[in-house]
Amino acid sequence: MRKKRMIFLGAAVFAAVCLLFWYQNNRMKLEFSYTSEAFGNPLMGYAPSAWHDEVDEAVTLLYMDITWRELEPEEGVFDWDAIEEENQLERWRAEGKHIVLRFVCDLPGDEDHRDIPDWLWEKTGGAGMAYDNSYGRGFSPDYNHPEFIACHQRAVAALGERYGGDDFISFIELGSLGHWGEWHIRSSDGLPPMPDQQVRAQYAQHWAEAFPNARILMRRPFAEAQENGFGLYNDMAGHPEATAEWLDWIQRGGEYDQTGEENALVPMADAWQTAPVGGEFTSSLPMEQMLDTELETTLTLLRDSHTTFLGPKIADREFQEGYDTVLLNLGVRLVRC
Repeated sequence: MRKKRMIFLGAAVFAAVCLLFWYQNNRMKLEFSYTSEAFGNPLMGYAPSAWHDEVDEAVTLLYMDITWRELEPEEGVFDWDAIEEENQLERWRAEGKHIVLRFVCDLPGDEDHRDIPDWLWEKTGGAGMAYDNSYGRGFSPDYNHPEFIACHQRAVAALGERYGGDDFISFIELGSLGHWGEWHIRSSDGLPPMPDQQVRAQYAQHWAEAFPNARILMRRPFAEAQENGFGLYNDMAGHPEATAEWLDWIQRGGEYDQTGEENALVPMADAWQTAPVGGEFTSSLPMEQMLDTELETTLTLLRDSHTTFLGPKIADREFQEGYDTVLLNLGVRLVRC
């Protein structure tokens, strides 16, 4: 019996050696080459608004913003049905697409309004101030108010319970604070100023805890972004001066002009190597300029920014060459050197 076992073992070893020899000499060799074709890659490219009926075949990301007023019209009551229907979340999930989310407490508009729910305005004693300026009209809350912070934590936790269990919401542009959720306020108009680092860190932590599977991005290279490995986003993409300032923040760090804190911004020049970079095209320049007459400038800005995705304001298909060329320069591509 022992002899038979030895013969069997020897045959098995011989067969394994033969198989390895055959594999080394016959394995498939794959050759890759660079293509100039514009196409979508997972979690990269354009991210138009999720409410669009039709999107380009290349689109793999959709952008969704939610105001607190939409989310929680009554304290503790969340209007999931309306949010999911407007943003077609069931459709996008079924089609294998992913979501970029931003939560907003102050969205300037054409009419007097508040983007926080009435119950929260009453609960905080109306802390904050209505405004009518070049941004538009709206209400800027007092983000330092303890009750506002506590209610924010509960609202974000509810969002996390609903959507944070998988990677369907892949990116979160950390909004919550400031006009458009961009972490800046026109306090020169008398509006309550942005909170300091200690308070801002609480808002960031709410999101990190609620969405462990999402990549979080911040509007500026705050110390919290570096500490947590967050990405960054630029809502002025395509604007030379504004983007140059944003890139300077990333390169040098320095003072946060909203609060005067000297080291609130930190250098994050290599962050793009491990975290995404998002944003959207600026509304302050015409598409013809960004996608046609000064396309090369736009491409340089996007490359210098290492941009992963843009949305909800994306390139206009009216300028097809610019649309395709920008898409070709978003995200990363693997090439054989």
